[in-house]
Amino acid sequence: MERYTQSRIAKELGISVITVNKVLNGNKGNQVAPYTARQVLDFCKKVDYQVDRHAERERISSLELHNFKDNETRKAHMLHLRQNGYTNVEIAKLTGYTYITVLKIIGKQPKELTLASYQRAAEIRCINAWHRNEYMNAIAENDEKIKKYNAEVLKCQAEIKRLEAVRKELPANATILPMNILETATKGA
Repeated sequence: MERYTQSRIAKELGISVITVNKVLNGNKGNQVAPYTARQVLDFCKKVDYQVDRHAERERISSLELHNFKDNETRKAHMLHLRQNGYTNVEIAKLTGYTYITVLKIIGKQPKELTLASYQRAAEIRCINAWHRNEYMNAIAENDEKIKKYNAEVLKCQAEIKRLEAVRKELPANATILPMNILETATKGA
């Protein structure tokens, strides 16, 4: 059996998804005609519509953060956030209100809270600086390794050029022996 969604219910009843949503969530703001509300509820009962609990929790938590109907509840929530160490800027981001609105509702934040937020920011800057220094040190070490490698390559290239110059000076009919044979001959002599 296929699961019913609000959009599928709306399509089968010939009404908008918003209307179905308002009826199922019990929104009191914009009234839905009683006949339409009864029609939606009866259809949901008939098809055994189940609310997605995860989506419901998300909706409730978003209501807790954003849609307070009265200023006292909103203020209490913001003060609770402040007691948990959030700054006004963080409260504004969490609740979706502007910073100015947060200031109007709960006022300026205490100096110790401001100091704590500055200390957190300073700690973050120190950690970032440490990571940047570590990164720069790793780059410097790699540069040193590359310089040593390049110096070795230059030595090898110079030795190759010297040996090619020596080979050119040899007579055309001279036999060139491998190095290990020359070493053995000089040790035996």
